[in-house]
Amino acid sequence: MASIKTSAIRLFQLLLLLVVFHFNLSAQGIGPDGLTLTMKAGFFDNVNARSGGARGYELNLREKNLSYSIDYLVFRENVFSKSVREHYEQVGLMFGSYTDFKEDKVRYTYQAGLSALWGIERGELISRRNLSGYDGKPSSRYYSTYEAEKFTTVGLLLKVDAQYMVTRWISFGASLAANVNPKKVMYMPMLNLQIGMIRERYRNPK
Repeated sequence: MASIKTSAIRLFQLLLLLVVFHFNLSAQGIGPDGLTLTMKAGFFDNVNARSGGARGYELNLREKNLSYSIDYLVFRENVFSKSVREHYEQVGLMFGSYTDFKEDKVRYTYQAGLSALWGIERGELISRRNLSGYDGKPSSRYYSTYEAEKFTTVGLLLKVDAQYMVTRWISFGASLAANVNPKKVMYMPMLNLQIGMIRERYRNPK
């Protein structure tokens, strides 16, 4: 329940930031090509054999053929036989370009940038206990107790994104991102819903 409440608060804050940013640009006479909020969810995996769920939000500003983004993601490891469940948070800044196809209904975006990544990971193994089977006999499964270690690092972000623009204000899509940093090398396939100023109009037919 607490996590749902926290997510709702963060979503409201991002929506508020989007609205304030839009009106601030309008007051300065600046008209960007697009200003959107993306809600996304999927999973993550890394070279250290960790994997789990990922979800978050992204604010995106488009001007001419350039795309600027800031995102906030939460990662939760899928693990059941270890005392420490790894979880991380990421804030990323990205810059890139995009291309529209199919009479402006399909958009491909390519971005790179920097991220701040922090959270909890497993440290040294403290103890290991055999888990008994249903018959009370020892099994091949173990419950391991680890130290919990906090970390903070900076990484390089790479992302490709494909969107199908249903209307001028809504699109659905998928993305594949990678975070390369001194602690972990992660990749994140995600599905997303994008709302906001997605495109101005369909391309005029020739």
